This record gives sequence, C-alpha cells and structure tokens, in this order.
Amino acid sequence: MSKEEPEITLRDIHDDLTELIKWTKISSYEQVKRSLESVLDTNTKKIVYQLSDGEIGVVEAVKQSKSSKDFVSKYWNQWPKFGIGVTVSVKGGKRFIRSFDLDDFDLFPKQIKKQSESKEDK
Repeated sequence: MSKEEPEITLRDIHDDLTELIKWTKISSYEQVKRSLESVLDTNTKKIVYQLSDGEIGVVEAVKQSKSSKDFVSKYWNQWPKFGIGVTVSVKGGKRFIRSFDLDDFDLFPKQIKKQSESKEDK
C-alpha cells in the first residue's frame, strides 16, 4: 500500500519562497551593509548608486550627481562584479540597476537627503 503525496500548489510554493526571502534578508543584512559601505566609500559613489534605479541614463546621473561621464561609466561597469546590481541593455547602450536601496541600510548621505527633501518641499 502506498501513501499518496499531498498536492503542492503554487500558493504553497509562493508561501515557502516568501518565508525563505524573509530569513535570507534577516541573515544577510549586516553582510550586505558592510559590502555596500566598502564599495560605496564616497558620497559621490553613494549618490550615483542610489540614482541607478534603471530609469535614468548616464547623462542624467552625471547631472544629478555632479560627477563626470567617466566616473558614472566606470562604476556602472564595476558594481555588477561586486554583486550590488546588474547591467541591462537599453536603446543606445547599457544601464546599471542597483539591487539595494541605500535608505534601507541608512547609508544615503544625510546632507544630500536633507537637500533633496527641502527641494521637494518648495
């Protein structure tokens, strides 16, 4: 006599994955924060990284970060190697998309954050 296996539903898989993600986030938070602190060791790098949400290109990232095209391009090429984002193809080239929001790790430069908030209030 064989026992029938219970049917696994997509809901079961979803619930298991949600639980796995929760525990992964908890267990990796400090390591991710340390990695971000190490790689993003200047305010300009942090600003460029935070701007890299996939919505803006190099020209806009340069303008908003007050850096150079060479600076943005250099780090957009380096950061995927550190596992803190991915490069995607877009019309006209490639674009970097960050994997983490620096606000989640309290790493976004406070003076920059205050300037952004005061501009939004106007």
